[in-house]
Amino acid sequence: MEEVKKKSKFKILLRKILRFFKRLFGSFMRLKPYVRYIIYVWTVILLLFIIFIIVSNNNNKFLDKYHTYEDNFKNISLKYVTDKSVYPTKERPIKLSLDMLKAYNYFSSSDIDDKSCVGYSMVYYDDVHADYNIKVYINCDKYTTEGYES
Repeated sequence: MEEVKKKSKFKILLRKILRFFKRLFGSFMRLKPYVRYIIYVWTVILLLFIIFIIVSNNNNKFLDKYHTYEDNFKNISLKYVTDKSVYPTKERPIKLSLDMLKAYNYFSSSDIDDKSCVGYSMVYYDDVHADYNIKVYINCDKYTTEGYES
């Protein structure tokens, strides 16, 4: 019995919504043609803006993969210099290439999906903050870190 009441309430609600949109469409069609044209133009602009936002969001997801590579590279560079007890200065930083870290088994090819990537990190020990400062630069077919120099 309750299910029948729910179905009838749903049908009543659906009819009200349908009537609302029919009246709205009728009101829209009674507008002057130039007003409808303006509404069409603004609708297209709004749709283009929404598409732009969606595409930008997908591009950010694409970049997240490469930022993860950079973070992994940074952590591996830190592990290398701490394991080897290397303390390069700000004036003379050490350059650790991705290939070198792979050769010393700090980095494996499976850590990076994009096989086109090459890169390096610049590492120095900051005496003021008593910590390593690491800048990572990678160059892949579809992404290059800002400031990368080959």
